[in-house]
Amino acid sequence: MKNFKIQISDNEISDLKQRLANTRWPADTINEGWKKGVPTEYLKGLADYWQHTFDWKKQESLLNQYPHFITQIDGQAIHYLHIQSPVPEAIPLLLLHGWPGSFADFTKVIEPLTKPENGDVAFHLVIPSIPGFGFSVPVQEKGWNMMRMASAFTELMKQIGYERFAVHGGDMGAGITGIMSGVAAYHLIGTHVNTDFYSVAGWACFQPITRCLPNRK
Repeated sequence: MKNFKIQISDNEISDLKQRLANTRWPADTINEGWKKGVPTEYLKGLADYWQHTFDWKKQESLLNQYPHFITQIDGQAIHYLHIQSPVPEAIPLLLLHGWPGSFADFTKVIEPLTKPENGDVAFHLVIPSIPGFGFSVPVQEKGWNMMRMASAFTELMKQIGYERFAVHGGDMGAGITGIMSGVAAYHLIGTHVNTDFYSVAGWACFQPITRCLPNRK
């Protein structure tokens, strides 16, 4: 594993803004709100915001205040944040984002989880980018389903030095969390998910995983 820093070049940012400026918008259509997709005027406003208002360099600086790393697991580059709590007995906690989210979804909870007030439980945080998302790209081969990701994230925690840890996931991350209950049962302190039971993530959480369990003989 090695240190990583987010560095998007000025040329790439300029290219994005030029692409937005060159957008070919459709002719005016009957206004039916969201009935037939994203309204053109809403999309124009969004494109204008990204072209003229959004400050990527500011966001890049905010994200780079946290320690980023890149490692290789099962032939795939895995990006992650590792933020250690100053509390010695803090619990290692893996936070898994969903689709179409990213590791940045968790930035607002980093401070309260690593430096809690009033004697609350503290956590050492590991926040990866799911393969194919964020900076865990490009995906090198087919087959990176939730089962494989669950195994990869178990290995990631072991690489860092956490043999026992908790895990939280939302949406797709919840599915991975559910599968980890099988593939990493002896490593988990506990799991927590927030997802729609009827989504693919919820389906993954509650499927039989007997074949994933370690040999208990």
